[in-house]
Amino acid sequence: MREAPPLCTVRFTGVGNTAAGLFTRPAPDGERFEGHARIRAVWEQFFAGSPQTRVDTEEIFAAGDGCVVRWAYSWVKEGKPGHVRGVDVFRVRDGQVVEKLSYVKG
Repeated sequence: MREAPPLCTVRFTGVGNTAAGLFTRPAPDGERFEGHARIRAVWEQFFAGSPQTRVDTEEIFAAGDGCVVRWAYSWVKEGKPGHVRGVDVFRVRDGQVVEKLSYVKG
């Protein structure tokens, strides 16, 4: 795997789980993470805390240096299924993601 450039950033607007789904932390803009190692660690922690999850890509479209991915995130918590939908807005430079903004509906 190629190392992402140090300016690679991700802003999450849905990182924490609640009984109802995801929430923005901290409100209203989410939290910013920079660098390949930190971003990977955040995702590993997120999915380790939700072992019965699934992310399905519903639609992808791109223009110029941007790309939008519409997705559905499903989980099972205490035997009860749940889901939310959202979009990720990417900016790409030299074939690598340099910015990702995540927005959750739910």
